[in-house]
Amino acid sequence: RGMFVPVDDYIDYSTPLWSDVKQANDMMLWNGKHYVIVNQVTGDKCAVIYNRKTVEEAGLEDPAALYKKGEWTWDAFQKMLTKFVDPDEGFYGIDGWWFESGLSATCGVPYVGLKDGKLVNNLKDPAIERVQNWMYDLYTTNCVAIGVGDFGWTAQPTYIKEGKTLFYPCGLWAMYCSADQWQNNFGEDAFFVPMPKDPNTSEYYIPCGLDGYVMVKGGKNPQGVAKFAECKRLTLLNERAAELGEEQMFKDYGWTQEMVDMKKSMDELALANPYFDFYTGVTPDITNILDSNENGIRAASKGTPWSESVSAVYAQIDAFLKDVNDHPVSDTVKTE
Repeated sequence: RGMFVPVDDYIDYSTPLWSDVKQANDMMLWNGKHYVIVNQVTGDKCAVIYNRKTVEEAGLEDPAALYKKGEWTWDAFQKMLTKFVDPDEGFYGIDGWWFESGLSATCGVPYVGLKDGKLVNNLKDPAIERVQNWMYDLYTTNCVAIGVGDFGWTAQPTYIKEGKTLFYPCGLWAMYCSADQWQNNFGEDAFFVPMPKDPNTSEYYIPCGLDGYVMVKGGKNPQGVAKFAECKRLTLLNERAAELGEEQMFKDYGWTQEMVDMKKSMDELALANPYFDFYTGVTPDITNILDSNENGIRAASKGTPWSESVSAVYAQIDAFLKDVNDHPVSDTVKTE
């Protein structure tokens, strides 16, 4: 829409200051230029929140222990669900509104990707088909809580605390609050792990968040923006600043050292294998289509086979992406 300008004249991503996030910045290339200044890649966008007491009482192995052993995979995730779920007795599987995109990320292929500076429609990619068929299988075996038995169609995070639901995939923002707040939903024994690894991928992909900036067209001080971003990078690389961040988690959030260490591990995973899906960041039409329960990425977990969704929306998504790819920089697009 012509609202932002490239930053390449002001930031050198080949310098040591930017080396650890260069890959992530290069993944954002648009029309051959860097428009996004990615300062940080985080692994806290979607984690599997659970209650350790519930897991123990169900005779299941702690996901954190499985993760430590390199065994926290789709298979382990599904086996735990299958053993725990019993809607007739009031025991449910996966709750929340973020698990579809969270599980999708683990296959490493975004629904809408960026390749060679162009948007790519990956809806027919075998990896996408595989993860969607898996989510359909989770639905057919009652592992998805929403709409099953007496659960209803509203998310019930307090069911984690009450031992009624096994997993609540959600951003760690749900635990970036005082201990009494997150414990009210998830209980004193709450913990979290990354989304489970796709056993068919060589790398461990998880949903990635990012911290960054863009330069507004017509801005009077682009050099100042670049220096500000460099200051942020220096802060992120500063050991004392990192220690202060940890102290906040202990003091303000009531986290344990184990929780802080798990978040660190998730951030390391995200930085090592950055994953970004652009389906929510191109046009409202694409977002509305692919984020829907009808024929979007959530449909399989609600009972619609992925093949039906692809047939219904593939051509539309292709047309929208072609239009944007054909007009990568436009001052004529109307903004409301």
